Amino acid sequence: MADSSSNATHITVRTFTDSSGGALLLGGVDEHQEEEQQLARPGSSVLQDSASSCEEWYDCAEDWQEDAARTAETASDKTQQQAAQDHFAGLPAELARILRRYTEGRSLGCKPTVALMQYMENNDTTLAQLQQQLGPVLAAEQQRHADAIDLPVPTPTMDPQARTVALTSAASQGKQAGASASSSSSSSSSSQTQHGRPSLSRLLGNVKLCHETLAGMCRTEGFKQVAWGQLELWYCHDTTHHRQVIRARVVLDEPVEHVVCLARELDLATSWNPAITEMMELAAYSPSELLLYLLLWTPWPLPQPEVVNYAVGLDLLDSREQAVLIATHGCTGELPPGVTLPQHVRAQRLTMDGGGFKFRPLQPHPDRPGVQRMEATVLASIDASRWAVPDALISFVLKVFAPLVLKSVLKVLQRMFHSSSNGKTSGGSACSGSTLMQRLAVRPEYAAIGAHAQRYLAAEAAGHARGGCGALK
Repeated sequence: MADSSSNATHITVRTFTDSSGGALLLGGVDEHQEEEQQLARPGSSVLQDSASSCEEWYDCAEDWQEDAARTAETASDKTQQQAAQDHFAGLPAELARILRRYTEGRSLGCKPTVALMQYMENNDTTLAQLQQQLGPVLAAEQQRHADAIDLPVPTPTMDPQARTVALTSAASQGKQAGASASSSSSSSSSSQTQHGRPSLSRLLGNVKLCHETLAGMCRTEGFKQVAWGQLELWYCHDTTHHRQVIRARVVLDEPVEHVVCLARELDLATSWNPAITEMMELAAYSPSELLLYLLLWTPWPLPQPEVVNYAVGLDLLDSREQAVLIATHGCTGELPPGVTLPQHVRAQRLTMDGGGFKFRPLQPHPDRPGVQRMEATVLASIDASRWAVPDALISFVLKVFAPLVLKSVLKVLQRMFHSSSNGKTSGGSACSGSTLMQRLAVRPEYAAIGAHAQRYLAAEAAGHARGGCGALK
């Protein structure tokens, strides 16, 4: 190349990398000097040729700038990751290992949330103590990703039948291609679920949400029981926080995975739940982290409340909770970019905080040794500041309406999981053609939950046998 002090310093030299990694020099100095001499001659056509290649050169220059920017960004990411590792070094070894696996993308979905909750349980760590431990790490993450949008990715709304067909077709193709259960799971989602950027703030938020939901299910202060029998129902008007809290508990003759499937397949809810007028999945982090919309039915003259909830599902069978948990939290602020609500949605929405479902497998009843059982606990917390509804009216509606919901749930469980196509009971054999059974078959998460519940029950029965305890009632 020409010396920097020569007349050729302005000469453009374009280099490209060949397949062997070496640099190819196009437009050498001698050739370009010859062009300059020709440009000085009147009527030369080289000027036009140089002008026509000018656009290509600018494109190439922009590519180089983008490459340099990407290189700088990669270096910055590595520096930030190293800084995060330095923050982890000051944490307890077990906690640091959980966070490293999560931030490196080796443990996604809800597994890190379960791991953190088990860490708290094993080390008698409170939520406040965990927040204090993670304070410096969260502050560093917020500084690194100040402009990042950590929200669910949008997912298209599909007709329930079309969604079932898409799920079944994708699962079939995955099996034909020899895909593993995990890869089949990710490819079978018709909503194109994607994992969001690993976010420690969202991870801690999930832990906080589940912790508060479980605490609400155990709370007794201020609750008044309004229904007894197979379905137990409690109601509390929390005047301090302006919330109306409803809790229900029922024992069902069903395996856990059936009820988890019933709760998870949102687009089928209106076909069996009379309390829901409309329900759909808006967005997803993973198969067990969703953003959902629902329109609730209320008797006249009460307005129909609309709710947008974030929901997370956790397998806590190995924890002291011994259950599968689905925790929900209302979203009242702005929605993620690309997520749209139905056109008929009103500007204001009802908020439902601290709600969810807890499904705990039970040992078979002594009189029905072959029938699987489970206990379901439901918690709903509704904003009471917008509508002044008398407590007596709410108690009356709950007493009348809750049994109808339970009856509907029992009917749909029987129809979807235990009835043959002609509508008659077939000795417990499942209806393979039902929509829920098709969903149950194509999502390996349900099979994993069922297998884990069986292992849990077997271990519990073995423990009772060693302890000389009788059968559970």
